[in-house]
Amino acid sequence: MLSCLLAVASCAQKLDNSDFIPGMDEGDFDPDQNVSGPALPDEILANQVKVISFNVRVGTENGTDPNDWPARRKSVKPLLTKENPTVIGLQEALKHQMDYIALEMEGYSSYGLGRDDGKSSGEIMAIFWNRSQVSCDNMGTFWLSATPDEVSKGWDAGYMRTATWGEFTVLATNQKFFYLNTHVDNEGNLARVQSMHLIKEKVKELNPYGFPVIITGDFNAELSHAMFDPFSEWLYDARSTAPVSDTRATYHGFGKYSTKIDHIFYTGLEPLEYRTINKTYEGVTYISDHYPIAALFELTGSVDPDAPQAPGNYGDLTEDDFPCDDYNEPPYSDGGYEDMTEEDYPLQ
Repeated sequence: MLSCLLAVASCAQKLDNSDFIPGMDEGDFDPDQNVSGPALPDEILANQVKVISFNVRVGTENGTDPNDWPARRKSVKPLLTKENPTVIGLQEALKHQMDYIALEMEGYSSYGLGRDDGKSSGEIMAIFWNRSQVSCDNMGTFWLSATPDEVSKGWDAGYMRTATWGEFTVLATNQKFFYLNTHVDNEGNLARVQSMHLIKEKVKELNPYGFPVIITGDFNAELSHAMFDPFSEWLYDARSTAPVSDTRATYHGFGKYSTKIDHIFYTGLEPLEYRTINKTYEGVTYISDHYPIAALFELTGSVDPDAPQAPGNYGDLTEDDFPCDDYNEPPYSDGGYEDMTEEDYPLQ
């Protein structure tokens, strides 16, 4: 009877990726054989920024399965200590998971709001930052919906989804960058498309000075999906552009699947390295049903006029070149995005 009750309890909450049908590819997904890696933290130079995107998989507090959070969490501190990231973006973190990581990673501060109530209930798209490397000057959360500034579920999404952002200053150089972490819906096709347009518009709004941008997250789609069209106009994919990179899958479902749905995008920085982190720590084969991914960037300036210009990035053009008047207002007002439709943003 106890076994039956545990089985029912474990199925009571449907996981975001429980019905995910992977697009199988050639990327390796098996972990390295019981490798802990060097004990010393990676060195991050004064003009560098290292980011990690990490879907921790929503966890129970008292699970008995080896894939439950209590069995996996002991590997988090040695992994993050070794990687020594500047900023970390967590997806699917419940408050007790976020609290555990905050307690273990003493040199980091954190921020994030629960998606269910805007406080602490539900999954948190959390940001952690290394206080010895950067300060966080501003931060916030918005919902991936037509009413992003209030607790809400967007369009045809299966779940409430949020994005958490921060404006950071590198302490050693006083250089600034804008960072955003998110988790895009896995069910609603319209929600996926609209979420990407919304993120693009919100970054413009929240980063008016044009600081370099880094966006991480679980996007529940491979890069070939048309939902990424808005990003391709102004962002680069770190895996594709870094001179040191890999082809490993990021979502493996504890060794069952092989697909790349976690991504790191950027503009205004120089990519140095991209890695899918598949090493084992403390004997834990899978730290989550996703591998964390990391990217190392060189930050050459607060606004780098010599950065590669993506399609749609008009370099030296300013607002004076495109004066606004009453006839070219954006298709929304007062921060609402109700009027955003696929017709407004036709996909190629």
